[in-house]
Amino acid sequence: MVLSVAAAVVAWLAVGDSVEGSAADHRAAAASLTQGIAIAQAADSIADQLQNSVNGLVVGAGSTSEALTYTIAIAQNAEKLRAIVEDLESDASSDTFVEIATGLREAQASLLENQGGLDETQQALIATQPVIQSAITALEAIPDQLRTAQADLTDSDGAFDNQLGLWRTAIVLITITLLLAFGVIDRLARASGSRAK
Repeated sequence: MVLSVAAAVVAWLAVGDSVEGSAADHRAAAASLTQGIAIAQAADSIADQLQNSVNGLVVGAGSTSEALTYTIAIAQNAEKLRAIVEDLESDASSDTFVEIATGLREAQASLLENQGGLDETQQALIATQPVIQSAITALEAIPDQLRTAQADLTDSDGAFDNQLGLWRTAIVLITITLLLAFGVIDRLARASGSRAK
């Protein structure tokens, strides 16, 4: 009987520690969910800002490329004008016209190269837009999912006290049952011992 009482005391303490550990894990999970919601909202905001930046860069790259197209056209028209002036002024210094022609050709080549780079950049940015939009869509759902998990966790707040009470009630009932059973067995053993004498 003493062992039954000792086992009941140990079980009582073990259940208390177990439930307290679960409650501590529960509190830690709730804190993590709160932080997770804040991080998810910040990530969603950053993704939105990134999308806006990429959209702005796409427009800017397109406008700059278009401006370079007009600048190249101006350089080509200047080259044509130089050729016309050179033909009209045959006595003018040919070295001057060669320098002008070389400068215009170099300017056109540089502008075309810049325009090509801008076009490639614009295409790369356009290609990233759907990827960023997919990330935004995924990130937008996360805070709500975490809030749902947080609500489920909050709903189970009182469960630990209930579990502790139920386990301790079960320990008391089992201990009482064992003590009664041992008492009955002891009485039966004494009664059969006294009959044997």
